[in-house]
Amino acid sequence: MAAHLAFNTRMSAREAIDTLATVGAVAPQPQGRKSLDARMRESEQARLGPDGEKPATGKNALVSKMTSLYDTARGNK
Repeated sequence: MAAHLAFNTRMSAREAIDTLATVGAVAPQPQGRKSLDARMRESEQARLGPDGEKPATGKNALVSKMTSLYDTARGNK
């Protein structure tokens, strides 16, 4: 803005300074798109368990645990 007032107008130095003081600080415009890193840092992280289900209770919990141990021993996912 200061360069524009200095080179492209016929304002005096005092008028240009007053204009800049009136306008105040201007935040720079964002350049292009945000990087993937920046977008990932800003996103909310969802923490889900396997298949996003609630943990089993009672007998179902025992069956789920035994099945999980069996799958681990066999190398299944």
